[in-house]
Amino acid sequence: MGSLLALIVVAVLAAGAWVGTRAWSAKGELEQAQKEISTVKDRVSAGELSGLRDTFSQVQAHTTKARDLTTGSLWSIAEHVPKLGPNLRAMRELTAVVDDTMTAAQPLAELGDRLTPASLAPQNGAIPLGPIESAATLVPTTADQLAALQARLADISTDGTLRQLVDAKTTLSDLLDTATASLEKVSPIVQQLPTVLGADGKRTYVVMFLNNAELRALGGTALSFAEISVDHGRIEFGRIVPASGGAFRTHGSPIIDLPAGVSSIYRGFLGIFIANATIRPDAVTAAKIVQAEWQQTFGETIDGVISMDGGALSLLLQAVGPVSIPTGDTVTAKNVETFLLHDVYQRYDSGDYRKDNAAQNAVYADTVNATFAKLTSGDVDPVTLFDAMGAAADQRHLSVWFPDPAVQAAIADTPFAARGVPESTKDADVVGLYLKNHSWSKLDYYLKPAVATGSCTADGREVHRVTMNLTNTLKPADVPGLSPSVAGGWKLLGLAKGELQYMVYVYLPKGATLLSATVDGTAQDVPVGNDTGHPVATVWVRVPPGATGTLSVDMLMGTPGDKPVTTDVTPTIRPLTTSTEPLDCSTVALP
Repeated sequence: MGSLLALIVVAVLAAGAWVGTRAWSAKGELEQAQKEISTVKDRVSAGELSGLRDTFSQVQAHTTKARDLTTGSLWSIAEHVPKLGPNLRAMRELTAVVDDTMTAAQPLAELGDRLTPASLAPQNGAIPLGPIESAATLVPTTADQLAALQARLADISTDGTLRQLVDAKTTLSDLLDTATASLEKVSPIVQQLPTVLGADGKRTYVVMFLNNAELRALGGTALSFAEISVDHGRIEFGRIVPASGGAFRTHGSPIIDLPAGVSSIYRGFLGIFIANATIRPDAVTAAKIVQAEWQQTFGETIDGVISMDGGALSLLLQAVGPVSIPTGDTVTAKNVETFLLHDVYQRYDSGDYRKDNAAQNAVYADTVNATFAKLTSGDVDPVTLFDAMGAAADQRHLSVWFPDPAVQAAIADTPFAARGVPESTKDADVVGLYLKNHSWSKLDYYLKPAVATGSCTADGREVHRVTMNLTNTLKPADVPGLSPSVAGGWKLLGLAKGELQYMVYVYLPKGATLLSATVDGTAQDVPVGNDTGHPVATVWVRVPPGATGTLSVDMLMGTPGDKPVTTDVTPTIRPLTTSTEPLDCSTVALP
C-alpha cells in the first residue's frame, strides 16, 4: 500500500510539474507574441504594410504554440483541481481567444502586401481595384469575427483567479474593442469604395473649386467646375467650366427646394446663380445645387460633388509636388493661393473685362489640369496624398457629397462628408459667423479675421458674446495699383477703392435670442431670419484699407446652463485667430 501511495504522489507531482512547465512555456509564448504584435501595430500605423504577412505569421506561430501547450488530457484533469483549476481553465480559454483572433486577422495581414502605396498608386491613369475589392470583402468579415470573439471573451470567468489572468483578460478586451471598433468604422467606407471607383460601371463626379478671394459661407464663390469620370478605376477628365462666361443660367427662383425661411435670408442669391451655391453654410445644399445645374445645363446625372478651395489645392500640391503650366509659371504648395487668388487677377489687366476674365479662368483650368494629371500619373505616394486630403477635410477646405444615401452614410462620420448647418452639442453651444463679400471684388485675399468669445450667467440665464474683428491688411499706398478684377465694384456700390464690405450671417444656436448687435461700437438694428430653427442675424460691416471692423453680438440661450461657446467661421486665406475673454453680465442688455 505504501509503495502504491508513493507512486500516486510521484505521479501527481509529475503531472503538476508537467502542467506547470507547460503553463510557464505558454506564458512565454504569449509574451513574445505581445512584443511582436506591438511591432505589427507600429508598422500599420506608419503605413508600412509590405512584408506584414511574415511578421504576422511569426506572431501567430507563438499564439498557436501557446494554445497547444494549454490543451491535452492532463491539462483538462488539472482544471478540476481546487484553486488551481479555475486559473488553468481561464488561461486555456484566454489563449484560445488570442489564437482565434490571430486566425481571424490573418487574411487582412496577407492583404497588406497588396495594399502597399505602390500597388494602390494609379497606373496609366487607372487605380488598381483588385486590392480594394478584396478589402471590401475581408474587412466586414473580419469585423464580424472579432465581434463574436468579444462575446466569447466576455463569457470567460476570471473570478478568483490570479491577478495576471484578470489583467490579461482586460488587456485582450481592450485590444479587441479597439480593433473591432476600427474595422466597424472603416467597413462601410471600404465596402462602398469599389462602387465609388467605378467597379460597377462609370461614375461621374464634379469638382467644385471655391475662390477664397471672394468669400461665401463655405469658403468662397464657386469659381470653376471640373468633371471627372471613373470607370473600373480608370480616371478621365471631362469639361472644365468656369461659373462666369455664360455657361450657366441665372434663375428667377431657386433651382432646388430650400427649407422654409431660407430664401428670405438669401433672397436673390441662393439657388439663383451657381457661383453663389456656397453662400449658405450647408455643403449639402451647395452640392445639390451643382447637381441640379449640371443636369439642367448638360443633361447629365452626376454621382457626387467634391468641393475644394485654395487651401485644399495647396495641400494637394504638397503631395504631388510642383506643376508647370503653359504660361511658364511653376505652381507650388507655397505659392498657389497667392498666385491663383491674387497675382493672376493683377496680371491680366488689359481693360477688357471679358478678355481678362477668360485669361484668368484659363490659368486656373491649366493649374487644375496639371495638378490632376500628375495626381493620376502614378508618381504620387498614396499615403502622403491621403494625409494631405485628410488635413484639408479637417481644416474644412474639402468636402464630399454623394446623392446615393448608402455611399454618403458610409462617410458620414468622417471629416470628408459634406455637412449641413453646424449644430450645438451637449458640450458646447455653436455660433456661426459666415461672410459674404459684398464689394464684388477679390479683396478677401487681404482679410485677416479674429474671433473672441465670452460667456456669463445671470439669474440662471446663460449669455454668450461673440466678437469678430475683420482686418483689411491692404496698405493704403497699394490701393491705386489694384486692378479692376481685384478692386471690384466699389464705384457702383458707393465704396472707397480697396474697401471691404461684408454681409455677415450670424447663426445662433436653436432656441437662442439675439440681445444686441454692434458694429464698431454702434448698435445695429438687424433683421433676424430663421434657418431650420436657427435664428440668423444679417449684419453689414465695412472695412477701409489698413483698418479693422468689429462686429459684436450678445445672445441669450434658450436653455439655462453653463456651456462654453465655440464658433464656426468661413474659411479664409489668412488663418483665423481665436481667443476667449471674460464677460461681465452687467455689460449685457438683458430683458
